Amino acid sequence: MSYANALLKNSTKTSIEFKKLPEEKILFVIDTYALSKFDIDFSPTNIDPMSSVAIIRRAYRFFALQKNRFQNNSFGICLLTPYSFNLILDFTTNINIVVEKLSSVLIQNDKPEEAAAYDFGPLLKYIGKLRNLHKDCIFRVIMAYNRDDCLPIIEPLDKKTFNIFCSPTFYFDTIYVCENNIEKDEMAQTIYGKLALLCSTWSYKVCVQRKPIAIINGITSLLPHPYTRELSTK
Repeated sequence: MSYANALLKNSTKTSIEFKKLPEEKILFVIDTYALSKFDIDFSPTNIDPMSSVAIIRRAYRFFALQKNRFQNNSFGICLLTPYSFNLILDFTTNINIVVEKLSSVLIQNDKPEEAAAYDFGPLLKYIGKLRNLHKDCIFRVIMAYNRDDCLPIIEPLDKKTFNIFCSPTFYFDTIYVCENNIEKDEMAQTIYGKLALLCSTWSYKVCVQRKPIAIINGITSLLPHPYTRELSTK
């Protein structure tokens, strides 16, 4: 018997069955508030300064394109303004519309604006209502928070909203983009701790410095389907 025939005889012919994971509805929440228009400085190189919002926007665009390579997930886009929020795109599976809308996102204020705190209450209630409209799905919120000196205000949720956020098919992932090293910056540690209140044991929280590669890596680390992740113990 030839070597090739021997290999063929010993090879298993059992077909491999791939389990398809449920499709997701993903709400991108982009913090458009910035301390300055250009808050990422590439000096001493010749690259022009740019805003962290522009990097976040590009990272979300890459995320959406990669996420829908083999699935038909839906995406929505919500902006955090200095004191409120604005849903600019309802859920759609049309990736071209998602990419076009992300490309149109601009910084809301060109000049520094004093905002000592941001009340998440109205946003969380609105997300709860959105979730109620899409009960039979994996519902994800992926939020990039981009403020160094603005404390998140997160009050106890009402029972209905709390139950929604505790669902094992609901995920609220946060990416905190801060200017300084969080290990040395007490304000950054406080903000990060507040944002962690939004995360259930199934959700992830990520802290990155205001650097292009760090921001992109932080957002793309959330690409895997949430059913593949382990419970968060942090």
